[in-house]
Amino acid sequence: MHQNSTFLTILSSSFLPAFSEELLFRAFLFGLLFRRLEWGFVPATFVSAFIFGISHLWQGNDFWDTLGVMAVTYIGGVWFVWLFAEWRYNLWLVIFLHLFMNLYWGIFEITNNNALSGLDSNAFRVITCHSPP
Repeated sequence: MHQNSTFLTILSSSFLPAFSEELLFRAFLFGLLFRRLEWGFVPATFVSAFIFGISHLWQGNDFWDTLGVMAVTYIGGVWFVWLFAEWRYNLWLVIFLHLFMNLYWGIFEITNNNALSGLDSNAFRVITCHSPP
């Protein structure tokens, strides 16, 4: 864990992004495209995940790093949309999965200050995002 991290800073860096991103990208954007505008599931998923990926571009340090960050967050966006829809639009499920994923990465310093890390970090991402039974 970071030497200067406090419980509140770790919680705020985990909860606030999880809550706001799931509310904006899953409930609002995907919900608007799929449920209100009646786009198909695949186009609504890909567009909302793409915009979710773009929203993380600031984490990249160079072109390839930025491209990797976008790819990882895009895949995460697709996964969270699928969980959101599969669990009958239960926003709390994806908020808490996102929260615990961020919290785990923050406490154990899984990431290198962005969404793109090494093979071990990405293996933990896949394990963290495993679909509940």
